Amino acid sequence: MEHLDNSDNIPYINSAHKLILKCRLGSSNDSGDSLDSDLVAQRSLQVPKPFSELQSEKGDDSMYEIEEVLGCGKFGKVVKCHKKGTNEHVALKVMIKGNRLSAAREAEIFKRLRRLDPDKNNIVRFYSCFKYKTCFCFEFELLDISLYDFMERREWKPLSVAEIRPIAQQMLVALTALKSIGVTHSDIKPANILLVNQESKPFKVKLIDFGASCMTSNFTQFHEIQSFGYRAPEVYLGLRPDESVDMWGLGCTLLFLFFGQHFYPTSQCEYNYMKFIVKLHGHPESSFLEKGWRQYIRVTRTFTDENGNSYDHLESLDDLQKMVPDIKDPTELGDLNAFIDLIKNMLVVDPLKRILPADALNHKYISMEHLNEVDKSPYRTMAKEIMSVCEFEFRPETHWRHSYRHKTR
Repeated sequence: MEHLDNSDNIPYINSAHKLILKCRLGSSNDSGDSLDSDLVAQRSLQVPKPFSELQSEKGDDSMYEIEEVLGCGKFGKVVKCHKKGTNEHVALKVMIKGNRLSAAREAEIFKRLRRLDPDKNNIVRFYSCFKYKTCFCFEFELLDISLYDFMERREWKPLSVAEIRPIAQQMLVALTALKSIGVTHSDIKPANILLVNQESKPFKVKLIDFGASCMTSNFTQFHEIQSFGYRAPEVYLGLRPDESVDMWGLGCTLLFLFFGQHFYPTSQCEYNYMKFIVKLHGHPESSFLEKGWRQYIRVTRTFTDENGNSYDHLESLDDLQKMVPDIKDPTELGDLNAFIDLIKNMLVVDPLKRILPADALNHKYISMEHLNEVDKSPYRTMAKEIMSVCEFEFRPETHWRHSYRHKTR
């Protein structure tokens, strides 16, 4: 906006700068990498394939007014928009030019996701996708803040295992649904799980951001997925990943809520990460290691600590109980032990032995079976009330402890 520097129209200049600071998406040149504030997009714009195959659920022509930038990512930004045609607010994910293949892949994933009920399966509701100039846009329902932002607002105060349970249950439902359509999310972490409305529906959550998602059958041995600190061991070791990486990511997310900080090292030092894995989980079986092409722990190496981990003193996941020594109520202590048991089954190094999401839904921590024996416990009453946000179904015929032996990938 160099042409405005010598202008006398101060109010206009201030307004223009405010809009740029608030609403710029990508480059500020005239090639279409940035979006205007007032009329962001019209549904009548030419929509190229594959976006033409995904029509709007509402079938209306609309214009969007950007009100707030909600987040930034590798491929673009997410903005809160006022949709003038329907007078409602939506979230618009805008991918800048150069990401056509990524946009096309994400659109194909959403074609699959439309087979699922987004509310029953705790997945963000997708409305449509279209192109504006050189930007690819995805329209979603507007949700509340992420679990990461929620914890930050709490000043990283940990959640209780009773508060973590509804989040775990809803995400296990989501992973079960994704597995049923052959999709792996590939980036489960606190930032990608959003509260729906924490004020009116405490701990009601939905899974978002399918930009890294993949058809499970399309994974190759050299796929590098997931964020540091939430990445499954098989990805580090160069094995062909599958949907079980999402279970690992969810286990790490639940521990983040439990501790109020990342549990596994988040630095990019892969050796440091694998050192912590070996210390906490033991040395992986040779048959598992031989499947990978990387040799982090097949040879003798000297590891150096980077960005020191707060839990170096832990010898195993069983030691998690020592992190909350102030729990005296036997009912709450039993619930903590149930939580730890589920975590141990989620964070199994060998993905073939990792618990399946459908079986994890039947684990006693989720079903609260162990709490049924204490009908008059105030803790049980509180835990049941917190879980009321979930569409809860317990299937006692499933024997989760042995299900991994019959797992097919």
